[in-house]
Amino acid sequence: MVSQWGNINMKMGMVFSSAAAAKRIIKFPKAGYLSAGNNHASVLHTNSKATSWGDGQYGQTNVGSWKYMNHIVSGFNATLGIDVFGGCHAVGNNIDSYGRLNISSWSGIRTASVGVIHTVGVKTDGTCLAVGSDSAGQCDVDDWEDIICVAAGMTHTLGLNSVGVVFAVGAGFSGEATANTWSDIDRIYATSNSSFALTNSGTVKCDGGSTILDYAAIRSWVNVDQFSASKTHACALKKDGSIVFTGDNSYGQCTINEEWGDVIEVACGEYFTLGLKPDGTIVGVGKNTMNQIDTIGINHLR
Repeated sequence: MVSQWGNINMKMGMVFSSAAAAKRIIKFPKAGYLSAGNNHASVLHTNSKATSWGDGQYGQTNVGSWKYMNHIVSGFNATLGIDVFGGCHAVGNNIDSYGRLNISSWSGIRTASVGVIHTVGVKTDGTCLAVGSDSAGQCDVDDWEDIICVAAGMTHTLGLNSVGVVFAVGAGFSGEATANTWSDIDRIYATSNSSFALTNSGTVKCDGGSTILDYAAIRSWVNVDQFSASKTHACALKKDGSIVFTGDNSYGQCTINEEWGDVIEVACGEYFTLGLKPDGTIVGVGKNTMNQIDTIGINHLR
């Protein structure tokens, strides 16, 4: 569960900013096709529809009617979708006391991230919106500008601007102070209590309060093309196609076989890991009590 507790991966083209301060072009990353929440997951199909599977007790897998989607995020008992028109869709546990899924009125949204108790969105002009709990200042993003993507944790939020500089707000125990010094960054990620960033040189910066993740091991990884993490484990897909892991392996979520040899995208959920293959099929390892790795019949290429 990274970032929106999902991934921000492949890059897409450029869109025009309407910011009054400066009319310029902002390059936005395109979200990964595959996204894992705590006990469910989602995939964005090439026909711009989506499929979610796994734990659906809060309705978080009810995305079958969504269409014209450009971005999908599986988070903690929730799924968000952004359509090609900038409209927002959300299903799952709204946690009524916080209202973190009250985003239907948002418009002009390019990407978003759902945390445990709040949600943050990025508009096409590079400004941000937030809804939900602001108990630790995690929604204090009103003054951010030139933002291309965000990552919401539990009580913290990361933002990345178009020149690779990271901004961070929140409680202070999830690596925010360190993240505020990061630059030359390509992508950002957050779990409930950790912050991560993939650098342009293929290394991973990280900090936070996890007692399970081995931050030193993650910092030692090189030639990383994609990264993903949950609160229990992390993995990286390297540029040579190899995959490395660290963290808890109690359900085998860090143990893969030859099926994973040609995986092009990875996503970590809570105690499970998924991989997307070039033929559109999805492989999975780890905990399966909610059918979160039962991906037979699901194909990205449709």
